[in-house]
Order: sequence, then structure tokens, then C-alpha cells
Amino acid sequence: MNTKERLSKIEKKISSPEFRNDLGGANEVNYFVFDYEPKDELIVREYVEGLVNKINSQTFLDYHISCFDLYEILINYLKEEDLFEAIFEMEEEEGWEEVVNSIIDSMGIDTLEDNYFINHIAENIDENSIVFITGVGKVFPVVRAHKILNNMHQMIEKVPVVLFLPGTYSGLEIKLFGTLGNNYYRSFRLID
Repeated sequence: MNTKERLSKIEKKISSPEFRNDLGGANEVNYFVFDYEPKDELIVREYVEGLVNKINSQTFLDYHISCFDLYEILINYLKEEDLFEAIFEMEEEEGWEEVVNSIIDSMGIDTLEDNYFINHIAENIDENSIVFITGVGKVFPVVRAHKILNNMHQMIEKVPVVLFLPGTYSGLEIKLFGTLGNNYYRSFRLID
């Protein structure tokens, strides 16, 4: 099944009460990964934007989609903290690796309690949310999908989460862009 065919099945899946209410293993709300060929990124972005607008404009529904683009969160954070311009200077003087490490430290990405991404998402959802996470490929290598999901499990328990991954997810391993692998065991493929 190609990406467009798989995308066409998302609305029906997330609209079912079972999707929003079922608990996964170990009494956790289900976390899902929608993996796709990186070449289909623009198709997925367009579909997600359309689905979010469609679902959220239907006021009679008892749920809505809270969509978070990790890249937009990163850029907004850097601008709010007056770091946006400074990272360009830092890259020129100290190199890209130092920029990445500095952002990781500043945003608390490697921690649970100080992780800016997870705290931002947790503060902007409610019990009727379905969380969509996009922009995973755009924030690599600063943010790694498996780290966000692993930490998120400890903070966001009462709503379903769907991560859109330009790569592959086997049910055991996330491979961003189909090549950069990290083990991750707590999610299900949204659409096979």
C-alpha cells in the first residue's frame, strides 16, 4: 500500500472511540507511529494539515487534534530566548556540533522534567486531544524521535499520540530516513 492509500485510512482509525479510549500494554494509552517514505514528506504534510483543519472545524466531535511541528517549536523557542541569531554566530565560530549540543542543553532535550518540547506539548493539550507530532525529519539531529517518545510516555498518558516519521518503524526500531536506527518499543504502527 502506498503512502496516499495509508493516509486515507487515518481519519477512520482516529475517529473510532476505541482509538481514543483503549489502553495499550502496561495500562498505557497507545502511542502510534505513522511511517512513510521520506520522498512523500510534502504529501504527508498536506494531508495532515487538511485532516487537522477538517477534524477541528467539526464542533460536534468530542475530540480534536493538537498538532505539534517540532521544527516550529524549536524555531519559536530560539526566537523567544533571543538565541536565533546567536546560533549562526556559534556555528561559524565553533561548528555545527557545538550548536546542536548547546540547543540540546538549553532545551533540556536529554532530560524529562526540563524537556521543552514535552512540556510545551503537555501544556497545550487537554483530555479531548489526539496529539499529532510532525517535523521529526526537520529537527534531526537536534531532536531524535525515540527520545521524544520515550520521555513523552512518562508525561503524557491520557491521550493518544501519533508521530509522523519520514522513515520506517518495524514495531521494534525507528529508522529515520530509512537508515538512522534507534530502538523504540512502546508504539504501534498506526496504519500497516
